[in-house]
Amino acid sequence: MNLGVGIDVGYGHTKALSSTGASVVFPSAVGLADPQTFRLHLNGRGAPTAHERTVQVDDVPYFVGEAALRHARAVVQPRDRDWLDSLAYRILWYAALESVLLPGTAPTIVTGLPVSFYHDRDRLQQVVAHVLAARHSTALQVRVVPQPFGSFFDALFDAQGQLVNDAPALAHSGIIDVGYFTTDVVEVQELEYVQKGSGSIGVGVATMLDTLRGLLTQRFGYVVSVHEAEQVLRNQRLRRAGQEHDFSAECTMAVRDAALAILTYVHQLWGAGDQFDQILLTGGGGVIVQAFFTEQIPQLQLAPTPMVANARGYVRYALYCGRQSR
Repeated sequence: MNLGVGIDVGYGHTKALSSTGASVVFPSAVGLADPQTFRLHLNGRGAPTAHERTVQVDDVPYFVGEAALRHARAVVQPRDRDWLDSLAYRILWYAALESVLLPGTAPTIVTGLPVSFYHDRDRLQQVVAHVLAARHSTALQVRVVPQPFGSFFDALFDAQGQLVNDAPALAHSGIIDVGYFTTDVVEVQELEYVQKGSGSIGVGVATMLDTLRGLLTQRFGYVVSVHEAEQVLRNQRLRRAGQEHDFSAECTMAVRDAALAILTYVHQLWGAGDQFDQILLTGGGGVIVQAFFTEQIPQLQLAPTPMVANARGYVRYALYCGRQSR
């Protein structure tokens, strides 16, 4: 049976999808699980939910995702390229595979790395092999691609891993992947990765949140948490002391500053971008900056459900690779 698994361990969120239909998205956060955690059980409430996942590694329990952010005393979240060698990164892989990998199966696994870290792909291959061995699992093959290629594969293949048509394959394409800490920019011409038109910039959703926190702190007179800033960026409103406050102007300012920084970098790589048949906007920050980008890039297309477009494309490419290897 040809099975495909796509894993996208991002700085902000970890996304895992399988061709079986299994999927999971959770914050890329890890912390030690305290066995003494107390929980009330009232009227059916209080039972652990799917969001409160724990992972056992070397006989030590860890909270992952929302559970780590809520319960762990110390939370580890990835911030730089050294995370590939960290225990926290392995734990995120354990949690992702546990959610989508069926026992006794050997799927093709596809994952990705930021463009600027892509030469670390051998290190990532070793990490995945270690996690699979520790879980007594196997894979038909493991492939590592530049992260934004997932969204390209999502447009190139259908859900069964078959080429949709030749047009996307032959097109001259640009991809802008707005992530949590970084934005990856990739140029693809006739299925070939064009290095001189590709790169990364350290601007993403976290940049918007930092700016927004500064603006909110000025207005409220106290340091606003990242969680509160995320709520405001999502809803443009925040309830404080029983009153609803509108922050649409602050959100616009924070998003505009980050979007302009990204667009400046894109223009440095691509110029006006007239050489492209299509430019794909993807990533968790894609929806947030879309309005600003469309003003300057007329041929821009937003990927469907851009937050998971890379992982979904990995699955489709995995199915294609699995079929080619049989």
